[in-house]
Amino acid sequence: MNFDLSQKLAVEGGPKAKQTPFGPRRRHGDLDKQYLAEVIDSDVLFFYLGTKVRAFEKRFAEMYGKKHCIEP
Repeated sequence: MNFDLSQKLAVEGGPKAKQTPFGPRRRHGDLDKQYLAEVIDSDVLFFYLGTKVRAFEKRFAEMYGKKHCIEP
């Protein structure tokens, strides 16, 4: 993709970066809604006391072969 650096940016009155509208789509899928419902139903919305953030951190670290994904 080539860019004409002599053209103004869209924010400065130049051509729009995206010429066609975005198509319709669902913002959140059923799995996202399921996970959110699990958190809400647990009555533990503070991440330090909940289990979802720790489960995510563990899986993320495992994906990259690390012991932790953040400093413990």
